[in-house]
Order: sequence, then C-alpha cells, then structure tokens
Amino acid sequence: RRTFLDWPQDVAEAADLLELDEFAVLGVSAGAPYALACAAALPDRVSKLGIAVGVGPPEADGMANSMIFRTVPKSAMSRRFQFGMMALGLKNGKDDKILEKSLAEFTEPDPSYHGVVFVEALEPVGNISYILKCRTHFLRDMGGCMSPFAAFLFLQGLETLHLRMPRHCENALAVARHLARDPAVEWVNYPGLPDHPSHANASRYLPGGSGAILGFGIKGGMEAGKKFINAAELMSHLANVGDAKTLCIHPASTTHQQLTAEEQAATGVTPEYVRLSVGIEDIEDILADIDQALMASQK
Repeated sequence: RRTFLDWPQDVAEAADLLELDEFAVLGVSAGAPYALACAAALPDRVSKLGIAVGVGPPEADGMANSMIFRTVPKSAMSRRFQFGMMALGLKNGKDDKILEKSLAEFTEPDPSYHGVVFVEALEPVGNISYILKCRTHFLRDMGGCMSPFAAFLFLQGLETLHLRMPRHCENALAVARHLARDPAVEWVNYPGLPDHPSHANASRYLPGGSGAILGFGIKGGMEAGKKFINAAELMSHLANVGDAKTLCIHPASTTHQQLTAEEQAATGVTPEYVRLSVGIEDIEDILADIDQALMASQK
C-alpha cells in the first residue's frame, strides 16, 4: 500500500515513464497535501502547482485565486505534458494507458458542448478549464453539496408534506382535465386520467392521488412551447419539480437542448412537450394563467 511519503516518488516515476522533464501537479481537496508534498520533494521538476479547493470560482479566496489549477503554457501544450499533470493517478501502479484517458475530457472535443476543446477554447479567458469543466458538467449533472440551512429547510418542509400532497394531487387532476378539453392541446400525460395506460395501477397503488407532475403536447410544436413559457405569469419557469408554487418548462428548448432530436425522442422529449409541476395555489388562478399562456402560444 502506498503511503503519503511514497507519493513524490510515484509522481517522479510517472514523469520518467512519460519522458517529462517538467510537469504540473494537481491536488483536489483531500489530495492537496499530496500535491504540496510532491512540490516540496521535487522542486526542480514541478513547474506549476494547482490546488482545487472546491467548485467555486478562483476568486473564492486568496489562495485559490493564485493557486487553483494552472493549465500548462501553450508552448508545452502537448498531450504528453498534459497527461503528466495527472501523474498522481499512478499512486497505485496504474499504467500509461490510464493516463492517456485521464485528461481527454479537457484536451479532446466534448460532444455535449458541440465539440469544444475546453483547454483551447478557454485559453483567451485564463487558466480556468478545470473549474469550468466542473461547473458545466459535474455541477450541472449532480448538483452542488447541500448547505446546512438547505437541509434544515428540507426537514421543515417534510413535516407538512402530508398536508400539502392532497392539494397538489387535487390541483394536478383538475389541470389535466382542463387541458384535455382545450383545442390548443394535442395530448395530456397524467396517470389520474382514465385514458392513461397506467391509470389502473395509479388508482390501485396511489389511491390518494397521482402526484403533481404532468405533461402535455401543445399545438404548434417547439415555437408554441416557447411562447407558452414566456407568457406564463403565475407559473414559474423552473426546471425543478415538487415546489409549493406551480412550475412550467419546455424541455426541448431548455434542459434537453444539447441533445440531438433522436436523443431527445429516446428520453421522451418531443418538440411540443411542456411539463408542469402543479402547486398548491388556488386552482382558479392556476387555470387562468394556463389559459392565457395557451392563448398567447397560438398567436
């Protein structure tokens, strides 16, 4: 088993394997002490030191501002040098094929962002490819860490959830029935409606109601969906669900816009699809806002 004291030697061996005269070291969070140890033990070979202290911007504090993940200068932007920055990955005796993939997400085209190469695209802005990758991918996909105050609010909300859910379900069913009768709506997807394929199961397993989330297809497709969202007044344009207030979103032009048409279809997202998370407001207010937004979408 490798120890803290072995780590500089591991990195040096990795650099020799890759034929590197100089290399940079990255220590993320708990790995920061190892990066510092390596820099102290190999001062003549470590050209740059980066310490990532979280997913915040470099301006988060003084140390991060000057030390957070420095990408290598353009003159040394070879793939071999880049891979050397992840030499700490060899702590447990990994081979160079592991290194060959370790920084590909920075130095190779990213298909989820239209083929952008992060290191190259962000070079004019500064040495921020690592932190931008964290924000645009990991923070986007997994979310940030919950703060203690947010956890407290969640616990407060859970205490009254059993009181709110009947109103959510009641309002959602009323909205679904209302949309099913509107000529500007092509279809409605809500298990509480009798024609839904899962209605029997919903009635059996969810006798108290089918929840607050429903989807519908708006007549006019993509453009009509955008107009509906832009015209909403009571409803909030948000991607989350389960709020006390009514939320609406057009996934094809927002949350799923980076996917191809085929990929969107595979996830059930079509151009006309609008999703609602029905809140606990007065049902007449909710229906009135839906009606005026639908009217605006058809102009």
